[in-house]
Amino acid sequence: MNNTNRALNRSLVLFAGLILFASGVGAFLLATDPSIRNGWSAAATRTQVSLASALTAPAVTRNGPGWLSIAAVVALLLLIVLLFVFVFRQGHGHTSKLFQEGTTGRGRTVIDAALAEHLLHDSLTGRPELITTSVSTYTVRHAAVLKVAVTCRRGVSPRHVATLIEATLRALDTLLGAEFPALVQIGGGIRTRLAKSTRLTATTEPEPSDLLASATRPAAAEQPERVPAS
Repeated sequence: MNNTNRALNRSLVLFAGLILFASGVGAFLLATDPSIRNGWSAAATRTQVSLASALTAPAVTRNGPGWLSIAAVVALLLLIVLLFVFVFRQGHGHTSKLFQEGTTGRGRTVIDAALAEHLLHDSLTGRPELITTSVSTYTVRHAAVLKVAVTCRRGVSPRHVATLIEATLRALDTLLGAEFPALVQIGGGIRTRLAKSTRLTATTEPEPSDLLASATRPAAAEQPERVPAS
C-alpha cells in the first residue's frame, strides 16, 4: 500500500534471488567437479582476451576510449539512476488526512488520520483475542485507506477476528459520519506461539460510544497476579 510498483518490486527480488541461486550452484559445481573447473578456467581466459580487444578497438575518436567502454559507462549510470528512483519510492504512501472536504460557505471539514488510528487502536488493544494491533493510513489511487494489522492469539478463529474488526470499522464509520475503505491483515507467527494463553469470553460488537470510551478511558494500573496458597 505505497507508491512502489509491486510488480517491479517482486521482479527485482526474483531476479536477485535467481542470480544468487545460480551463483551458489555454480560455486558448488566448480568446487566438486574437476571437468567443470577446467572448462571454466579455459572459458574465462578466452573471455578475458576477447573483452580486452573489444575495449581497445575500435575507437570513437582518435586516441579515445572504445565504444564498449562508453556503452558500459552509460549502462552503469542508467542502473544507478534506476536504483535511486527505486529506493526513494520505498515507504511512500502514508497520509495524515483521512478525509478532507472542499471549502464551502460554512467552512471546511478535515478528519485527521491520527484520530481514526487512535480510536481503532485503543478499541482493539483491549481485546483478549489479539496480541498486537497496528493501524495506519495510506493513499491508494488518490483515496485514504485504513490498514488494520493484528496478531491473533493461538486458537482464535481468523473469521471471528475479521468479524470483530469489521464491526469496529462500522462503529468508526457511524461515529465519523462517513464510510472509509480499509485493509485488514490478520497474522500469527512466533508471537502467537510464545504468547500466554487466555480464556476467551463472548463479547458484544463495539458501538460508536465504545470507541469514544476506549479513547478517553485512563490507563488502568497493572495488578499483580494472585497466587493461591498451597
